[in-house]
Formats: sequence, C-alpha cells, structure tokens
Amino acid sequence: MIKTYFADVDETTIQIQLENGLQVTLIPKNNYHRVYGILTTNFGSIDTSLRHKKSNEIITLPAGTAHFLEHKMFEGMNGEDAFVKFMRQGAEANAFTTHFQTSFLFSASFEINKNIETLLDFVQEPTFSPEGVEKEKNIIEQELLMYLDDPYWRIHQLVLEGLYPNHPAGVDVGGTIETVNKTSYEDLKLAYESFYHPSQMCLIVLGDFDIEATIMAIKQNQLGKVF
Repeated sequence: MIKTYFADVDETTIQIQLENGLQVTLIPKNNYHRVYGILTTNFGSIDTSLRHKKSNEIITLPAGTAHFLEHKMFEGMNGEDAFVKFMRQGAEANAFTTHFQTSFLFSASFEINKNIETLLDFVQEPTFSPEGVEKEKNIIEQELLMYLDDPYWRIHQLVLEGLYPNHPAGVDVGGTIETVNKTSYEDLKLAYESFYHPSQMCLIVLGDFDIEATIMAIKQNQLGKVF
C-alpha cells in the first residue's frame, strides 16, 4: 500500500496492487455526498491487432471492436443488464471508449461496496451471447448515424482522418457501419480474453467511504475469481 499526500490540494491517494495485477487507487473525500467508482482497461479503438496466445498468429480485429465490447459488457443473465442492477442499488452507471481505453463507472450515495462489487463482477464475468451481439449491431449503427448528424463531431473526426489517414486513430472510435456488421461474437470473445485481464486494468474509487471496509471488499471480490 502506498499512501501519498498532495499538500497543494489537500488530497491523499491510497494505491494498492493486488496479486492478480489489478491496480486500485482510493481517493477519500470526506466532504463528498456521492462516491464515484471507475474501472478502466487498456483497450481502446487503436488496438486493432493482437497475437493469438495459442497459435502465435497476428489477428486483426474489426474497427470499433473495443466500443462494441463496451456495449456488450452490460448484457446480463436472464435479460437483466448491469444498468438495472445498479439502479436497484441506488446507483447511476455509464461507460465510454476512447482511442486508448474502455471505462465503466458508477456514482452512488449508499451501498458503496455492493456497487463496487457489481462494477467488478459485470466487467470481469461477462455473459454476452452470440444472439445479443447480433441484436446490438443495429443499436450501434444508430449511434454512429446519430454522430454523423453532429457537426462538431464530424469536424473533429475529419481532422483526425486528415492527421492519421493510415492509422486506427483516424477511424471513428465506434468503427463504421461496415466494420460493426462484420464484428462477430468470436471477435469480441477473443478481444475480451486478450485485453480484460486484471493486470491491464485499474479501479479508482473517490468520495466519502470506509477505506478499510472498501479495501477488504475489493480484495475478497478478486480472491473469489480465476483469470
């Protein structure tokens, strides 16, 4: 455990690296009314290729795979997705993908440790299905079309396309309608197995919470899982 005090902003951070590689950063803020948790993996839209761990073959993923996988992580068992579970626990949840990362987050005023465990569980124990992947394609397609109607987004994207014409950074984070429709369940499963190991992830919790109880809850949650 590494505790660091920043006098300029009167803030203390507590950093822990668990045995499975997960980096945990706690930022206690006693005057906050809500607690914020964010779990991030180092997998973004520019990560379009990987070396298969068994065949040693270089695999190219469709553009937008990281964003597609972000969508499917919320798919839960028996039709109940993670958003519903968070709402039942009094929390708001969301997620986002950038060129370099995928992040899942929540904010809540109570049931803090339960919501942290929910955050860890739905990201580390995915239940998305081949049928769910096919259904999601139309939803992502509509999202891409929505951004095409935003002039500021289009200007931003056109600048990136001009700066990086032969690089994944020049492609929309969500990919294209063509690449989304090419994305398969197998692509997402392979991407998950390659990029979602705890050693590539970090968890940050900020707000007014019981530090010792939260550390214990996180450790117990991770000890119960095999990666």
